Amino acid sequence: MATQLDEAARRRVEVRVRQLRPDSERQWGRMTPHQAICHLNDSFKLALNERPVAAVAWSLKPVVKVVGGGYFFLPSRRALRYLSSTQEQPYPELRTMTEEEEAWVQRIARATREPATHVVRANQLLAVAAGQSYSQAARLTGRRSGDAVATLVSRFNREGIRALERRGGGGRKPTYGVKERGQRVAKARRNPRPAQDGTATWSLQLLQRALRKSDPQRLGRLSTFTIWTVLHEAGLQWGRTRSWCDTGQARRKRKRGVVTVSDPDTEAKKS
Repeated sequence: MATQLDEAARRRVEVRVRQLRPDSERQWGRMTPHQAICHLNDSFKLALNERPVAAVAWSLKPVVKVVGGGYFFLPSRRALRYLSSTQEQPYPELRTMTEEEEAWVQRIARATREPATHVVRANQLLAVAAGQSYSQAARLTGRRSGDAVATLVSRFNREGIRALERRGGGGRKPTYGVKERGQRVAKARRNPRPAQDGTATWSLQLLQRALRKSDPQRLGRLSTFTIWTVLHEAGLQWGRTRSWCDTGQARRKRKRGVVTVSDPDTEAKKS
């Protein structure tokens, strides 16, 4: 096999390179002669450490191997993904967020009870909004591909805050998204107004009634169990509306203090 160590073989390659013209017809691929020469030249410079490369958080195996004096460009799949992410792509630009959307994205990015995927996507959107590239936003959140960030931005431009939710691979779609869950938590944390809400303290039934009334179209079939589940995921604990006590016994206040009164007919009343 001819190698670059062979003087005659090296001269033949030099003669063929000098015969190239900008209008030379390519034999394969899509590159022009100028692009092909630049591509090979940059590959050799990378292998010889003559061309600087961007720093990455993970190491790449050598993409150029020397066999018998010949240079072979053999990148791994990881290297190909990285090289493709460094090229300029016609990615969509992130539209300007509304004040409500920006508040929700920042709240989710700082949340400790939200799913990890929601937090990562919220931080990616904030990084892109701050001027970071898609590849940089992916690396800041522990991801590798800028294409996934571009897909997230495209979804956010179309769907808004719902783009943070994870799309199911199949089955029934989630009935309530991030926005609806946030409404329940915000309503539970707000102190009720007796004149408006008709109560001084929230119970699950009263909270259900208030949420259904606020958005009948989306929350018209909201159950108390769903409210309890969302509040539990948000770190809120809902106490029982009444304490358990022994049947037939009650505590009464007398002049000598609080006493326990027992009903002798308790068993008879049960039957």
